[in-house]
Formats: sequence, structure tokens, C-alpha cells
Amino acid sequence: MQSYKKKLSESNPVNIKLIKEKITKNANNKYSNFVLVESAVSNFTGKATFHTKHENNPGNQYGALNPKYEETFKVDVISIDEYFKNKRIKEIPLMKIDTEGFDAPVLFGSNQTLNIIQAIVFECHVLWKKGVGSGDTLQSAVEFLYDHGFLTYQIGRKYFLKLNKPYWNDLYNTKRQWSNCLALKKDHIFHLKLSKLC
Repeated sequence: MQSYKKKLSESNPVNIKLIKEKITKNANNKYSNFVLVESAVSNFTGKATFHTKHENNPGNQYGALNPKYEETFKVDVISIDEYFKNKRIKEIPLMKIDTEGFDAPVLFGSNQTLNIIQAIVFECHVLWKKGVGSGDTLQSAVEFLYDHGFLTYQIGRKYFLKLNKPYWNDLYNTKRQWSNCLALKKDHIFHLKLSKLC
């Protein structure tokens, strides 16, 4: 089986330090394939103000590019397209996004890279709403991915819910709780397996 390097993005300095320690201490095992990108990821490249809860301890997952938390500091921001622009990578088997309500901007910033991505897992929940997250809709993300050759499913406890037309329902924009979504290239082999779970 082919071995892939895992790109891990983190912008919070306390978490960057923690991740570096884990990679260094475990260089010969499960962390040996990790490459740390010290940056936030969005649909632009530049600088941004990162907001986090006051007690910014290592492992803190309460942070975003949105003014909902007290403590702030400047971070570098990069888009997926910018990061992979000059890298000679032919295939990305899986892209996992978990950005606390800012998953859609990460997707929108991968416009040019989606042609080499095979599968995407991203979070979609109430944190997407304006004032907390990016304010993007699930529908806008699903349609964007469809235009780039992906079919999207919401992952349930027992079944998968098809989100593309003709299955789309506007309730999915307003009645969402926490869930993961899976987007697969239209010709991906997993579609046949998932059809039994939809």
C-alpha cells in the first residue's frame, strides 16, 4: 500500500508547540508521516486575527477567525490552492476539514486543487451560522463540490443522507445539528458501497 504524507494545519501557537513535541517524541511511529503547516486555512492567503478563549492552554480547540472569543493574536492564513500550487502532487486520497464553523471557506479555497482530491470529510453544524462561523450554507458547499465533480453525503449513525439534487431539501440548511459530511468524486468506488447505506 502506498504511504502518503499527512499535512496537518494548526494556527494556535500553544497547539503548534504541543504538536511539534508529539512529532519529535514519536518520530519513529504513527507521527512520522505528519508534516505540520503552521497556518490557519481559509479561502485567502495573508494574515488574520485569530480569536480564542481566555485560558489558551495546549490542546485548546476553542478558536476561530471570528470575534466570538476574548483573546486575540495575528496568524498566517493560507488557502489549499496556495499551499499546493507549486508542489508536484498527483493525488490527495483524503482531505479532512475540522475548523469549528469555517469548513466552507476551506473548501472554497481549494478550487484548483479539487481535481486531484478523491475524498473530503468535513464538519457541518450550527457553528456555520453567521456570527459564530463563516455564515456559509451547507447548500452552497454541496453545490460547489458538485460543480467540481463530487457527490456529498451527510454521515448518520446508521445511514448516509444524499445531499445533491434531486435529494436536496432546504431543511438541511436550517435544521442541522453536529454531523460530518463525506464528499466523493463521482467515479469513486465507494459510491457503490454507500448506495446500500442511503
